[in-house]
Amino acid sequence: MGRKLDLSGLTDEEAEHVLKVVRRDMKLRKKEEERLSRAVAVEMDREMEVVEEEEEEEEEEEEGVGMSDARAEGVTLDEGGGGAT
Repeated sequence: MGRKLDLSGLTDEEAEHVLKVVRRDMKLRKKEEERLSRAVAVEMDREMEVVEEEEEEEEEEEEGVGMSDARAEGVTLDEGGGGAT
């Protein structure tokens, strides 16, 4: 904020009222900033979840394609060691 107010032309009562208003404004701005920060954090978390889900789906699709290719070539996995036969 950094702006200075010249309250010298006001009575003490008027100056106190102005200061109360400015303090209240600063308090409200800080609360709003905190609220917005939380909202941004929540939205970022949601976006990360979506990205992670998309990556998992892509991995599952790639694994599925790999298995389809192996089946088409007649390759099977043995149950003991997981190697191809």
